[in-house]
Amino acid sequence: MGFKEVTVRAVNQRFLVEGEVPRGPDADSDRNAVLAIETAKTYVPDVFITTAEKEGIIKRPEGGPPVVVNLLIIKPKPAAEPAKMVRIVTHYVELNKNYAKNFSFNWTPGIRDTSNIELKGGKLTTTVTATLDSLIPKLNNATTHGHARVLESSSLIVQDNEEGTLNNAIQIPITVFQTSTGGTQQATEYVDVGLLMKIKPTTLQESSAMRVDIEFQLKTVLGFNERGIPSIGQNKINTVLIVGSGESAAIGGLVTNNMLTNYNKLPEGTTSQNFLFNLYRSKSFQNNKSQFVLFVTPEIIKSAAEGAEELKRKFRVK
Repeated sequence: MGFKEVTVRAVNQRFLVEGEVPRGPDADSDRNAVLAIETAKTYVPDVFITTAEKEGIIKRPEGGPPVVVNLLIIKPKPAAEPAKMVRIVTHYVELNKNYAKNFSFNWTPGIRDTSNIELKGGKLTTTVTATLDSLIPKLNNATTHGHARVLESSSLIVQDNEEGTLNNAIQIPITVFQTSTGGTQQATEYVDVGLLMKIKPTTLQESSAMRVDIEFQLKTVLGFNERGIPSIGQNKINTVLIVGSGESAAIGGLVTNNMLTNYNKLPEGTTSQNFLFNLYRSKSFQNNKSQFVLFVTPEIIKSAAEGAEELKRKFRVK
C-alpha cells in the first residue's frame, strides 16, 4: 500500500485495510488514508457474473458492504521538536608592537657672566670674569621596544534564530568642562569601556551550517592626557557569515602601521641661552604597529546543559 504499517487481509470476500498512516497537512489530514484505500482498490479482481445470476435464479443483493473496507487509523500530529541550541565561542586577539630609537649630538658651549662690584674698606673693587660651560659635546642614544597582547574570550549559548547579547564593561568617569555665559562649569560623565557583543545564529535546513549575524564592539583605554581625560580606542565589527557547526572563522582583522621620523629638532629651552655657537644634530624614529583579529566558532548542541559541562571541567566545578 506504500506504507510500512498498513496491511490487507481477506474476510468473506471483503478486503480489510488495517494499520496506521501518518497525518497529512492540516488542510488535508486524511490524504494518506485515501491514498492507501485507492491503492488497495486497484488490487481487487474483476467481478464475474455466474449463469444462475444471468438467468435470474440467484439474485445478488444490491447496496451491500464495500469490497474494500477502510479500517485505517490516522496517527496524531507529532509534537514540535524543541528549538536547537547554539553555543557561540569568540576569541579576540590584539597585538601591539612599539619601537623607538633616538640619537642626538649636542655641542653648545656658552659664556656665563660672573662679573661683580664690591665695596671693601671704602674702596670700590670691580671684578670682570666670564665662565665657559658645556665645552664637552653630549651624545645621547636610546632604543626602546616592547609589545603587548590582549586576548578576550567569551562563550554564549543562544536559541536558534534568537538574538543573544553579551556585555562585559565598566564605566569610567570623565571630567568635562562646559563653558557658558555664567562661566566654566565642571561636570562628570561616564563612558562604558569593555566588550559588547550581539549575535544571532540561524541554522540552515538539511545542513549543519548556519548563518550568523554578529555585532562586535570593544572599547579600551589607551592613555590619559595632561588634564586626566582618557583616550579611548574602539574596535567594531558588524557582519553576516555562513559557517559550519564546530568550525572557526576569522571574521575581521585590521592592521595599522604608524611611522614617525624627526631630524634636528632642538630641545626645549635652547633658544634662551647665550651660546658661542650651536652644533646640534638629532634623529628620532618611531614605529608603532597594531593588529586585531576576531575568531567566531558556532556549534549546535542538544541542550544548554551540554554547554555547561565544558565549563565545569575547566573550573573543576562538581
